Amino acid sequence: MRVSQKLLMETTYRDLSVGAERLLRLQKMAASGKRVLDPSDDPLSALRIMELRGELSRVEPAQRKTGYASSWLSLTDSCLQRMEEVIARAKEIAISQSNATSTEETRATAAMEVRQLLDEMVMLANSRMGDRYIFGGTNTLFPPVSRDESYHVSFHGNDQTIEVGIGGGRRVPMNVTATRILQSSGIMDTLSNLIAALEANDPEGIRSSLDGLDSGYDAILSVHSEVGARVKSLEANKEDLGELRLDLESILSDYQDADMARILTDLVNQQTVYEAALRTTAMITRLNLMEFMG
Repeated sequence: MRVSQKLLMETTYRDLSVGAERLLRLQKMAASGKRVLDPSDDPLSALRIMELRGELSRVEPAQRKTGYASSWLSLTDSCLQRMEEVIARAKEIAISQSNATSTEETRATAAMEVRQLLDEMVMLANSRMGDRYIFGGTNTLFPPVSRDESYHVSFHGNDQTIEVGIGGGRRVPMNVTATRILQSSGIMDTLSNLIAALEANDPEGIRSSLDGLDSGYDAILSVHSEVGARVKSLEANKEDLGELRLDLESILSDYQDADMARILTDLVNQQTVYEAALRTTAMITRLNLMEFMG
């Protein structure tokens, strides 16, 4: 069969175009490090890549929320620890000042220290993470606790729970409230009454505060245990999410990342083939031009 010049030129230009497309694709793969640039490159891999990216898109926000909740509860844990220490010190004062060896002067001095302890309890109850009050329930923008000049304490937050999603459809409570740990236990009233009894030089009133201090301490200790368990659970969840993310990223890399050594070798070979095709096309074009002029 006789091959016409037109057919030869069409075939040459078609092969040149195909070579250029291959060269361009290899250049894009080398630049991006990805072997699947379009779904048509590998439909099955492209589908799996989309699924893996979807899973990663759910893991990343779960990690952020878990980290935030963990930080919030860690701060809560520290505050509760300090509250227990404050109440323990108040109990020491109450015991020492309820005996017969104490005087009006020692009790007046002790009252000043208990005032400071009550102020510290208010400060701890008004602890913030960023601009959010951690013990205010869902009312996180305003201080949940205040006291007046007579050292009577008022509560302004609520007892609502803040929950956060940590992945896998799981939600955990992130907060505890001043209403629960301080108002319900009556510990702030106990401290106020202790101050009044010390200032009034009232040994019986001082002794009567001991039961309230014990029950307040136990209430905070119980909540503290819950918070500690949540912190451990969130830390474990954070580790699990980190490992899951690494696994997903590794699998995703297997599906979409290019073998750079092979890609660079193919790129060099394709560049050589393409340049040879260009030279061949140029030679055929010159021959055709010479025939036309002749």
